[in-house]
Amino acid sequence: MIPADEQALARAAAGGDTAAFTRLVGLHKGRLFQIIRRMTGSDDVAIDLLQDVFANLWRARAGYDDRHNFGAWATRAAINRVRDWRRRQRVRQLVAGWLPLADAPDPPDPAPLPDASAADRQRLGAVAAAIARLPASLSAPLLLTSIEGMSHGEAAAVLGITRKAVELRIARARRQIIAEVGDD
Repeated sequence: MIPADEQALARAAAGGDTAAFTRLVGLHKGRLFQIIRRMTGSDDVAIDLLQDVFANLWRARAGYDDRHNFGAWATRAAINRVRDWRRRQRVRQLVAGWLPLADAPDPPDPAPLPDASAADRQRLGAVAAAIARLPASLSAPLLLTSIEGMSHGEAAAVLGITRKAVELRIARARRQIIAEVGDD
């Protein structure tokens, strides 16, 4: 069920009300930042992509269907933006292979996320890196259900896939993470 006040804000934003859109951004930016950060493994990239997501949502506001949850629409946009970013990263890595080493971009910082406890920092960093390396089709369902607390049905609605597909993708994601990091 869509909260009535959020639905009203979304309708107003779709009509061009910048104050309503700003309030919607405030309601969803923290959650979307966390999703993007976990999918990319980088705070800096997450900030840039989140700004792109909200700019794209503003430009696409007239296409918003108010029968649907704005948060789900924004989450899908964020996941799609990460997919686009990953595609570009693969192209950049391919091109970097053709460039002299001095011209190649620096690799991403492998440091663990700051919210990890000291004892688990290395393991958490390895798991976060493994999640960031998963394709978005696997990481998105895992993050939406495990981190965001969505049910499989809610994640399916956000991602535009079936509940069974969500379950299968979560299982595949977990198997890949365990294969890479281990099952301690």
